[in-house]
Amino acid sequence: MKRRLFSISILMLLINASILFSSNEGALFGTFTSSFPYPYKFTILNDNEMKLEWTSPPDDHRYDQSKIYNYTLSKGPVFFQFLLSEDIPTSLWEVINGNPKPWNVGNVLLGLFGVVEDNGSGDEEVGKIMGVTYSTRSHTVSDIFTADVPNDVFKMHGLSDTLPMSVTNPSSELKEGETTYELRNLDLVRSDTAWVEGADGNGIGESFEAKFNKPPLYLAIINGYISASNPSLYWKNGRIKTVRIEGLTTGLVLEREVEDTPNLQTIDVRELGDETHARITIADVYPGELYSDTCLHFMSYSEYAIRPLSSSDLQMSSRASN
Repeated sequence: MKRRLFSISILMLLINASILFSSNEGALFGTFTSSFPYPYKFTILNDNEMKLEWTSPPDDHRYDQSKIYNYTLSKGPVFFQFLLSEDIPTSLWEVINGNPKPWNVGNVLLGLFGVVEDNGSGDEEVGKIMGVTYSTRSHTVSDIFTADVPNDVFKMHGLSDTLPMSVTNPSSELKEGETTYELRNLDLVRSDTAWVEGADGNGIGESFEAKFNKPPLYLAIINGYISASNPSLYWKNGRIKTVRIEGLTTGLVLEREVEDTPNLQTIDVRELGDETHARITIADVYPGELYSDTCLHFMSYSEYAIRPLSSSDLQMSSRASN
């Protein structure tokens, strides 16, 4: 694994999770907490402007503060990056937990994005971009959850009493000092949280079970180890290359290739039919440059087929808006 190359004081915070936009329309992305409304939200206004809105006191159910930022969106060595024209206000964090400590969020957001594909259903979300973003500077806040996406693409902890997917019975979990990279991390979607297998070798054959409250269409995943503060840990650790999905009721077995990218993508499991209980096994890996551990950052049920966002998508979007 990463062997704790940096101190806990620089662990990054998932500051917004759930982005939905297209080249010709602005759309909301923001966070969820245990109270309503969202403590803050972003709106993409156009190709170079976004608006941040937030409430003042924690109990105030209205957005009475706002700021418009210029931004550029580019592809870094590992992640897509939003570079804002100014730092995000430190006062925003007082809204989240009432703590006046001036946490420095910074002005760089890292994004893991995917594009909704046409699977023949004629869904209106086709072509839109979904994913998660992380700030490169802040402290962790325990009650931030992934925001909901229209049409229930994902349902995460804190958003619904009935999750469409739960994961159990891992064959192994890596423990480093006081930290265990548990299977339940797949629900968190925060920086520096992943399920990391703990077996000797490169993780081939390690597995866990997934239960669904309805037969799954696709499994949405973010491959590898995601660290906003140290993006190179994606390449230094192993990633899943091939996954084996075995229906524990029907006995059906699927093998699916996984792209070597941190961007959001889906695995097509429609051939499982009515199956609602499966064992998911690492069948092959992309070896890490430094560590033998294999990591998986996120997995959930998805209604949509999603492919990873590429640099060419950004170029196409730019041409379409000119």
